Amino acid sequence: MPRTNPGLDYFPVDVDMESDDKIELIEARHGIVGFGVVMRLLMRIYRNSYYYQWGEKEQLLFSKRINVDINTVNAIIKDSLEWGFFDKTLFEKYEILTSKGVQTRYLEATSRRQRVELVKEYLLIDQNTLNDYKNTLIVDIKSEDVDITTQSKVKESKVKESISSENFSEDSLEMRMVNHMITKILESYPGAKVPEGSKKQKWASTFDRIMRIDGKTAEDIRAVMTWIYQDDFWCTNIRSPEKLREKWDTVYLQMVGQSRKKTASPYGPKPGQKPGESDVDYLDRIRREKWKQDDQ
Repeated sequence: MPRTNPGLDYFPVDVDMESDDKIELIEARHGIVGFGVVMRLLMRIYRNSYYYQWGEKEQLLFSKRINVDINTVNAIIKDSLEWGFFDKTLFEKYEILTSKGVQTRYLEATSRRQRVELVKEYLLIDQNTLNDYKNTLIVDIKSEDVDITTQSKVKESKVKESISSENFSEDSLEMRMVNHMITKILESYPGAKVPEGSKKQKWASTFDRIMRIDGKTAEDIRAVMTWIYQDDFWCTNIRSPEKLREKWDTVYLQMVGQSRKKTASPYGPKPGQKPGESDVDYLDRIRREKWKQDDQ
């Protein structure tokens, strides 16, 4: 059976969501920008699954994509945590954005899937609720051990064996990533050794872990791979998903840093432009400062 993408294609939004005290507090302090940022965060969370990793690289990329200053985004995040829209404890311990409501809606939306994996340390849902969903598997964040959430226990070795032997179909997201990487590797080095046939399953399994365990989206992976195979150094050093996973943080930060440098003006800084501030960030800051002056 082809593996189901852990993310959702859509998610339900209550028509009276704006009446929620947590949302009203965010809007009261940050205006419609606050509401918009929260909605974009929910989109990002559900696209990934039921949580979203919120480290430095995610902050930079998210801010760039929605064209909102990173300090404004993080101020909204801070208030969302303080007012309980996202769970503060899990954020401080694991740097993830999630909530009990998000997880409940995710379980309901995936109730017809054959299997839904949940990280034990990230769960905010009680065991009685979990027992209502017979398709859930609990994954330990450290050892990746799995237990069925019903009362019966499955031995660790058998569970690991069932996961490793799972076949990813050629049209699965994981296998498409494998084939894309193989194509790019052979373009840069035609004589490179790449897996064929059933041996590609191991690579597919690693891409699955990058998304499921590391919390990277398919969009992030595509962006990173595109950048890697345009870079003279990294295209010869990353020739497997395992190496991509190992070097992810280094590559990602270099990619984001290079992208910001490209936005700098070749004619030098503009009046009032801060050191290291790109033209895009400069213009966005000036525009927001002008809005504030007009409102006063």
